[in-house]
This record gives sequence, C-alpha cells and structure tokens, in this order.
Amino acid sequence: MGKSSLTPELYELILKIVDERVKEIKVTREEYEKLAKSVNELTVSVRELSERVNELIEAHKKAEERITKLEIAVTNLVEANRKAEERITRLENAVAKLETTVANLVEVTKRLDERVTRLENAVATLIEVTKKLDERITKLENAVAVLMEVTKRLDERVTKLEEAVVALIEITKRLDERVTKLEEAVIALSGRVTKLEDAVATLIEINKRFDERITKLEEAVITLTQSVKKLSEIVAGLGETIGFGLEDIGRVVLPSWIERHLGIKVNEFERKFFFIDNEMIEVNLYAEGVLNNEKIIVLVESKSRIHRSDVKDFSEKIDKIKKVIPTKMVGILFGYVIYPDATEEAQKRGFYTVASYQR
Repeated sequence: MGKSSLTPELYELILKIVDERVKEIKVTREEYEKLAKSVNELTVSVRELSERVNELIEAHKKAEERITKLEIAVTNLVEANRKAEERITRLENAVAKLETTVANLVEVTKRLDERVTRLENAVATLIEVTKKLDERITKLENAVAVLMEVTKRLDERVTKLEEAVVALIEITKRLDERVTKLEEAVIALSGRVTKLEDAVATLIEINKRFDERITKLEEAVITLTQSVKKLSEIVAGLGETIGFGLEDIGRVVLPSWIERHLGIKVNEFERKFFFIDNEMIEVNLYAEGVLNNEKIIVLVESKSRIHRSDVKDFSEKIDKIKKVIPTKMVGILFGYVIYPDATEEAQKRGFYTVASYQR
C-alpha cells in the first residue's frame, strides 16, 4: 500500500475532532481545579469540624461531671426535703396547739380587759373621791389648828376647874369630918345642942353655897357646849376666811414678784368673774400689765395648800377664759404650802408657783 495522503475534507474533519477533544479536556481540567479547591475547602472544614467535635466531647465530659454533682446535690436535697417535711409536720402540730393556746389567751385577755375596765372606772371614782377628801382634809386641818388653840385654852380653864373641884372636895372632906365630930359631940353632950344646931345651920349655909357653885358649874358646862357649837360654825367658815386673807397677802406680794421675775408691770389686783357658756368662772386675783409694749393679763389662783389637782383645775379655768379673751395670759398659783407634784405639774403647763413667803 502506498503512502497515504489526506484529503482536505478528512483533514478538516480531523481538526474538528481534535478541537472538540481539546475543548473536552479543557473543560475537565477546570472542573478538576474546582473540585480540588472544593476538596481543600472541605479538608479545612473537616479539620475545623474535628476541632469542634473534640471541643464538644470535652464539653460533654464536663457536663457529665456537673450532672454527677447535680445528682448528688439532688439526692441531698431530697433528703433535706424529707427532713423538712418532718419538721413542717411537727411545726403544724405545734401551730395547732399554739392556736388553741392563743384562743384561750384571747378569752383570758378579754376577761382581763373587762376587769381592767372596771378597775379603771373604780380608780377614776376613787381619784375623784380622794380629791374631794383631800380638800375636806385640808379644810379640816386648818379647822383643827384653830380648834387645837381653842382646846388648849379650854384645857387650861378645865385644869383650873379641876383644881377648884379638888379644893372643894377637900373642903367637903373637912366638913364631913367636922360633921362626924359634931355628931359625936351631940351624943356626948346633949347640953350643947344649941351650939350643934348653930353648927348645922352653918353647914346648911355652906351646902347652899356649894349647891350654888355647882349650879354655876352646870351653867358653865352649858356655856361651854354652846361655845363648841359656835366653834364648829367658825371652823366651817374658816376656809373662806383664810382664802380672803391669802388674797390680801397676794395683792401685796405678787406685783413686785411679777415685775422682778417676769418683767411685767401690773396694775392693782382684783377679784374677777367671767360668764362663759352660761357658767360663772371666778378668778381669785386678776390684773392687767404690760411687757415690751404688749398687753398681758395675769390670772392668779390662791389656796392655802396647792396640790397637783388644783393646777389641773386652774388650767381648765384658763382654757375656758381664753375662748372669749384672746389676750396673752400668765397663770400663777399662790399659797402657803405648794406641794412638789403641784410645782412639777405647773411647770409642764407653763404656769408659775409662788409661796406666800417668796419675794
């Protein structure tokens, strides 16, 4: 067979086939490069995934340890819960007993409150009675002082009367002795009857005078009884008399004391009456004064003995007067004797206490 030759058509066909194969090869290489790139990327992802898996395994290990600890804690918690339930059960029983005790205590407290209320009412009544009794005792003490003086004078008179009675008894005794002797003389000497009669007449005269003295003594006793009755009347009015006497002292003492200690110059004191809400309120001593060009009213309550209750009564009196007189007021309690509790109460209420001997 000879040397072959290619026709143009065959050559063209071969070129076309080769060109198509080259294109196929070129396409396969590009895909290979893409695939290699993807493999590289996949390798990196697998490496990262492996690291993530290792981290996950480590985290799972730690989680298992925490779960183990949690299981132990839950076991302890269950045991503690069981003990707590037992304590709650005991506590519920104790609460039930406590509720019963509280119910009994409430009942006892209720009865105790009723008793305390009755006791408070009784104490209030007792305080009122004691207050009135204290006032009566004060008046009685003053009356007793006067009565003691009168009794002292009466005792002196009675002593003298007793001495006179003793002397009279002695005289009567001697008279009795003389009568005895006279009777013996009458029996022994009938001739001396005349003298005996004279002696008897003398004795009758003496007895007559003795009877007259006894009559006078009876009259003196009657007079003494009447004097005691009058003395009772004097004692009844003695409190009022002492009160007015104390007010007279206050009129003299208080103006200088007020100016010296309070800086208030007052006019002359007088007794004052106020009619407020159909009630007459009496003020023992009332005066108007001036302090720093401001008008001041001075109200004084005077009593021989001043107690805490007197301060409270005086405070109520001033509160009533303030309703109708808006002028600034100064309250003073004036007396012979001022008890410590009265001074303390007066200081709390903003009042002043002045004894009759203070200047």
